[in-house]
Amino acid sequence: LLANPGFELDANADNRPDSWTSSARFLRSSTLRSGAAAGNLTATTNPSFTINSSTISGLYAGASHRVSGWVNIP
Repeated sequence: LLANPGFELDANADNRPDSWTSSARFLRSSTLRSGAAAGNLTATTNPSFTINSSTISGLYAGASHRVSGWVNIP
């Protein structure tokens, strides 16, 4: 259901994962846990911003939905 869930796709070679919102702070990375790519968020201050989002279709109110991910915060 999620487009480009592993951040691998980058058709226009801008180093930003396709199907995710554009942010100068969020790029593709080859330093990863598994897969071909990972999302890498870089911020040197404590700004308030939306990290990234992706629209998911086919979800229904009242139904169970499972989401999982892995985060590394050094």
